[in-house]
Amino acid sequence: MLFSERTSKNRSIESIKKKLKDNTEGLLITENGSHTEIKLSVPDVIPFVLARKNGDVFTAKCPAIIFQHYKDILFKLKQRFTEARDFVIIDWSDFSDHNKVVQGRTALTVMQKPQNHNLTIANIFFGDDEGHIAKMEYSAVSSIKADPMVV
Repeated sequence: MLFSERTSKNRSIESIKKKLKDNTEGLLITENGSHTEIKLSVPDVIPFVLARKNGDVFTAKCPAIIFQHYKDILFKLKQRFTEARDFVIIDWSDFSDHNKVVQGRTALTVMQKPQNHNLTIANIFFGDDEGHIAKMEYSAVSSIKADPMVV
């Protein structure tokens, strides 16, 4: 499934606003000069920025766009396969995007409401233009820690 980056960015901002309104558990809000940083803060993970807020304007960072992308994929899968309770998302990314992708996957554990399904995200990172696989990781979204498999 493909979604535009702009759509995912805008939807991630709406998800963050809703989370801030409903429950800030897992988020760390800090003032940093002229703007506010909204960070993900969970055990065993160094806090990272999901968005910045300057006045009323939110700017989503890459991990927020990634979590929204996964959230949207899961939503579409659940619409199409209404009886399914186990889902696997296989995501191919350039190795240079490794941190953003892993942070986005981690953010999904905080940003989605509890669900009655099992979700595993398998991230496959390729390292060059010829498509050689540099690393594969997978994580059950209900868990924060990924179980890396280095190839």
